[in-house]
Amino acid sequence: MPEEIALSLNRAARDVIHERQRQFSADDYSLYRYDLYVNGELAEAGATYASLAGKPTTRSTAWPWKQETCKPSADRRRDMVKAAALL
Repeated sequence: MPEEIALSLNRAARDVIHERQRQFSADDYSLYRYDLYVNGELAEAGATYASLAGKPTTRSTAWPWKQETCKPSADRRRDMVKAAALL
């Protein structure tokens, strides 16, 4: 019988996992849809969120989709969690 491995996640890791789950449920995304992004779109989106973290009125031409779908906030940590979830 294989041993169970207990994994303890810190708050940051839990927040990233919850954000990824939120993206699928609240934003109506799916793993299938994400599989269609084969040109680095998810990495570009994650990098964009990281670079705009805490700058809610800033926009970037690097965002791979419609500009209105990029929603940086004044909460820098929240944006970094979004970035990590996309990556």
